[in-house]
Amino acid sequence: MKAVVLRAIGELSYEDVPDAQIERPDDVLVRIRAVGICGADIHGYLGHTGRRIPPMIMGHEAAGEVIAVGNAVTKFRPGDRVALLPMQICGECVNCRAGKSHICLNRQLLGSGRTMKGALAERIAWPEKSVFPMPDHLSFEEAALAEPTAVSAHAISLAQIAPGSSLLVVGAGTIGLLALACALVKSPGKVYVSDTSDSRLANARDWGAGATLNPLRDDVVQIIRDETDGLGVDRAIEAVGNTPATMQTIRATRSGGLVVWIGNNQKIIETDMQEIVTRELTVQGSFSLSDRDFVDAIELVASRKVPAGKLIGMRGSLQDGPAMFAELANNLNILKAVILVD
Repeated sequence: MKAVVLRAIGELSYEDVPDAQIERPDDVLVRIRAVGICGADIHGYLGHTGRRIPPMIMGHEAAGEVIAVGNAVTKFRPGDRVALLPMQICGECVNCRAGKSHICLNRQLLGSGRTMKGALAERIAWPEKSVFPMPDHLSFEEAALAEPTAVSAHAISLAQIAPGSSLLVVGAGTIGLLALACALVKSPGKVYVSDTSDSRLANARDWGAGATLNPLRDDVVQIIRDETDGLGVDRAIEAVGNTPATMQTIRATRSGGLVVWIGNNQKIIETDMQEIVTRELTVQGSFSLSDRDFVDAIELVASRKVPAGKLIGMRGSLQDGPAMFAELANNLNILKAVILVD
């Protein structure tokens, strides 16, 4: 079968690889129809992280059609339309036993590490427990965006947004916009979105932000405090992953408020410990997604409550994959690219 293979840092190849095969009784063999290119894939392509090690096949945001099943599979049959939850867990570690399987100590991610099993290929075999049905009216390219939607939905669930509460979302990239959309489902009060890109702020307004602020010219914290009687927002979401963005969430949030950080960019950041301690802020990390988040995300995208398809700014074939990665590495204005597999 054909696949896009990361041969070396900055080098992708469209080539023949061994065909995917059912290896275990619970495997579902899926013909990939759409794959989203994640920012983490671009970081791996550029060698900015150690989580994607060539040679390997990347890709973990995927949807497709079942073409065969193992003899222990009971939920699917050939022809079914499915989305792939890209995680495999052990089910036995302390986190899995505590109901936190998304931070399984033995967690494996599709298209990560050093593996030739990724979604940037024509076919893949994946365990039944990590395969989910998708509605017939949902396009494959939209279903492929269930995974990043679920990442954002997970963060919003941790934020515990009450109806009418105020919220700041820092970062209007893919995850920030999806977090905004997931938050709006909770019927919050005013939602502020901050980003250094005016085009991304325009997207945020289109997605329903109540106010958009650019920290390059706006005093984000002061504006928010002026509009909240000096208190700050009830909740804040950080979806960038650097010092200025995290500091914005801390300083714009009211005493006793809750800050959720999704951004996973810079490994080490500076923060204001006294702000956190003396104002009793809760800073909550948010990582990955659970099965429940994934199911919820499919419903949110299918119902158009989260208009994930609006993110797509580039489409191409599997053969176009190497050129698409090169373009995405140099064009930060494209929020989401999707590869459509014939």
